[in-house]
Amino acid sequence: MHMRFHILCILLFGVSLRAAVVSLEPTVTERESQLLAQATAVAETNLVQAVVLLAADAGEQSSAAIDFCIGNFNFQGDQLDEAIIAWTRAVEKFPSFRAARKNIGRARLQLGDAAEAIRVFQGLVADGHADADSFLLLGHALMLRRHAVPAESAYRQVLLLDAEHPDAVRGLIQSLLEQQRLQEVRSLLRTALDRSPEDAAYWSLLANVEIALQDPAAAIRAVETARRLEACPPLLLMLLGDLYLDAGRASEAVACYDKVREAHEIPPSRFLRAVEGLVALGDAEQAEGLMARLQPPPAAGVASALTPADDFVLRRLKAEIAVLRGDLKTAVTCFREAVALAPLDGRLLLRLGDLLRETGEWTDAALTYERAGRLAGFEADSLVRRAQLAVDSQRYADAVVLLEEAERIKSRPEIARYLEQIKRLAE
Repeated sequence: MHMRFHILCILLFGVSLRAAVVSLEPTVTERESQLLAQATAVAETNLVQAVVLLAADAGEQSSAAIDFCIGNFNFQGDQLDEAIIAWTRAVEKFPSFRAARKNIGRARLQLGDAAEAIRVFQGLVADGHADADSFLLLGHALMLRRHAVPAESAYRQVLLLDAEHPDAVRGLIQSLLEQQRLQEVRSLLRTALDRSPEDAAYWSLLANVEIALQDPAAAIRAVETARRLEACPPLLLMLLGDLYLDAGRASEAVACYDKVREAHEIPPSRFLRAVEGLVALGDAEQAEGLMARLQPPPAAGVASALTPADDFVLRRLKAEIAVLRGDLKTAVTCFREAVALAPLDGRLLLRLGDLLRETGEWTDAALTYERAGRLAGFEADSLVRRAQLAVDSQRYADAVVLLEEAERIKSRPEIARYLEQIKRLAE
């Protein structure tokens, strides 16, 4: 006597075999049904023994359901290759066995073989046996191969069957992002957030899409909405601070940074970028305040949380803040400390040379410019700076020689005009 094979074994990923779809399910004898029930009970405590129990009855004449369950038990035991072998045997016995074919595709995806997974799921589509789950997995496999256009079609097929399928919505958004179709992504995200306003990942993505669409005001509104809904994780709040900073709203930016700093561990490098933004705005007070909160007094025996790279940026920013405050002596000291940490940073050397020139330390300035001039890419700028020093001391002929050499290395209209002016002074 034959009966339909119901859920007597553990079915992978929630796949169920429905008796109504006769062509997609194998049949089992009453004895095989009892064996499957027994193996399922054994598998609760011993997967290997469950496989051995079923393998003893597996043969050319046995139901494909036996091989299918062997594959499932192997999968549960992380034996993916063995699972694929068993499911393949099941499909050879019963070619329209959709659940086995889908499991093969899933396992191939998990093994990183997206190309083979695509072949499996496309076969289901071609045979007319694909369901929503099959299209979803096909979409994922296609995205792994960077085939965004067909992946989009696969995800849309899922949404035809389930208009609010969360994984299909996410997949469709990713496929559209890959195609740079940002207006459509924005529309999808807004619809998705109407259904799931607590989804922080969607809010973060929406904010970034608004930025990409060059609408920072909309990005701010999106993050502020997420904040009110308590769906604003630390990094998103940091982004809000950056947006306020770019908009010139330093106080609101610092308030965001402070809130993150109080409640969460964020890498110092992230806060240093915020300080850099405040320095660029010329807001020395806010920059210095945020930097002070970044650097609590060191506890005895506790090492600094700053990496060497962070320490370098910190010293450079301290120097820039001192410049904003008009404390050039402190600025020179901080720049010297930064140069000691990064002696091959040409821009930093030129910046230090400029300050030394401004404070009247011309000899040190000349030496610093010469150091910068020995670095690739900074030869011309170094010569121009040295020429300016020569002009300061009214050595116009020397300045002409230096500027001509700078023009030979890198011709620039503004330097050419400056050279002509100095030539007239040298006459």
